Amino acid sequence: MNNQKYLIAFDMDGTLLDDKDKKILPLTKQYLKKLNKDGHIIVLASGRPKSELMPYYNELELHSPLVCFNGIYCFNPKDDDFPIIKTTFNKSFAIELAHKLCPKYCDNIFVESNDKIWMIKHDQELIDLMWPHGIHRDIIYGDFNDTINEDPMTLILYKIKDINYLNEVLKPYKTSALRLWYGSQFGEIIFNQTSKATCLEHIRKYYNINKENTIAFGDYSNDIEMLNWAFHSVAMNNAIEEVKKVAKYITKNDNNNEGIVDTLKEIIN
Repeated sequence: MNNQKYLIAFDMDGTLLDDKDKKILPLTKQYLKKLNKDGHIIVLASGRPKSELMPYYNELELHSPLVCFNGIYCFNPKDDDFPIIKTTFNKSFAIELAHKLCPKYCDNIFVESNDKIWMIKHDQELIDLMWPHGIHRDIIYGDFNDTINEDPMTLILYKIKDINYLNEVLKPYKTSALRLWYGSQFGEIIFNQTSKATCLEHIRKYYNINKENTIAFGDYSNDIEMLNWAFHSVAMNNAIEEVKKVAKYITKNDNNNEGIVDTLKEIIN
């Protein structure tokens, strides 16, 4: 291994975690813990909130920043001096959008903060899809006008029924855009051009890491910005084709078969 410090970013679901148990596989865990002890900066960069990332962070014994909510929130649990990135939007936007869309144009909407989830109505199917291994935050149900008491950080639409109408509704909001998951089953409203890449560049500068020593692993469309940002971009074998097209490397094995390790060793030698 060379003596240069690398910044190595990992998406979680479909990348660092296996599909069955949402675990970091043994060889991957062992190698990442070694890299961490050697002084490399390992960053978990996910759409998940901090409450769902901290168990993996502690498991790997990390001391680096976390990128949560696809770049909306970035902080370092072990370094109070690290400059936090936190993006929120006015709760009135969520209230207005919910009144225009639910239930005629989408089935449900939820918004999030680090500690809370506000959802229009209880939907066990939605909850099981989003948080199959349990919820670590309070969920508050009901009309957003009556429930939301702070500016949230995310806004997710569930079972969109009319994409064209939704795009028309969003046109006046110049700071927002729509990202679809799994067809139109989920729609994420993206605010102020936040992304995993924005946070990773912030981290790179903080630790004074050369651009040539940046690595990112991902599998889905919300990883594309950080793959384009990284000097060494890696798509998982199981990644969607759109992601594979922008990556310099594609792992030989998928996320269920220790796919990360061989390619990472090829880059860091």
